Amino acid sequence: MQASASLVGSNQWQVACPGAPADVCASTCAFCSGDSAFHFCGQTASATQLIREVTPAPDIVLMDDGLVWRRGLAELAHLHRALPSARTLLIADSVQPSTMFAALRLGTWGMHAAHAG
Repeated sequence: MQASASLVGSNQWQVACPGAPADVCASTCAFCSGDSAFHFCGQTASATQLIREVTPAPDIVLMDDGLVWRRGLAELAHLHRALPSARTLLIADSVQPSTMFAALRLGTWGMHAAHAG
């Protein structure tokens, strides 16, 4: 993470987890507390709640695919409209290619396998 610290200078990347499972949030929080370039700024039940309640706005959003399945891609689109500069990563157990491509078209920066076999 040395390179990331030089990218942000004295600032921190704000990281949030809407709809992510508790273990993902705990791991993210632990990672952020161990690196001064990152700050865990919140966990919410939805992207809409994140947009309304988390201040400062996150720079990095780790979104669980369960949230996408429950609420559809509309919530992901809303997130990208409200926070266009946020870098969203979709955390997924398994994603259909059509869903993956739609998420990428909506502005998702990448995907991460939740449980690597």
